[in-house]
Amino acid sequence: MADGISLLDIPQAAPAELAAGQFVYVVTPDGTPYKADISEVVSRMQEEAGAEKFQLHTQNIASATMLNAGTTPVPVPITRASGENINVIFPIVATVVFNSVAFATNTTLGLRFVGANEPIATCDILGRTGTGTVTFAAVTSVGAADTQWLGDTDLEIYVVGGDPTAGDSVTAVSFYYTVG
Repeated sequence: MADGISLLDIPQAAPAELAAGQFVYVVTPDGTPYKADISEVVSRMQEEAGAEKFQLHTQNIASATMLNAGTTPVPVPITRASGENINVIFPIVATVVFNSVAFATNTTLGLRFVGANEPIATCDILGRTGTGTVTFAAVTSVGAADTQWLGDTDLEIYVVGGDPTAGDSVTAVSFYYTVG
């Protein structure tokens, strides 16, 4: 790691730029922050991981699907072989393209492994009354009896707490990941 770009150096402070696929902020070992092209960062991360392939997943979710995403989670179609794990790389970014009615009642999105009873990350974006981007926050307070990170299982996006009662905006969730 000659110039200090590492996965841990990508702060959660630049969601709009990351969502646009252009720049992220990185920090060198001496603490100097600078703005780097996302392709440079991904390339360096691949080198550090031994040429492991980092991939970008973006999932657009129509409003009709989102209105049922509390009771019927949205599968995340990432191809993996049996025994392989999906390794999510933070930040996870959600974008809402506002139409005319904000989602109501349940407005928090969650990303979880199928079968887990706790999400790995959440964001409160569905109640927005304008187009915008929000970074998911990692869920760090999980009880000892709960499950969160599961191996050899798929991911799903869901609305925490149940189905929204209204809303007509398109939502997208984006994140980098590896499979292995």
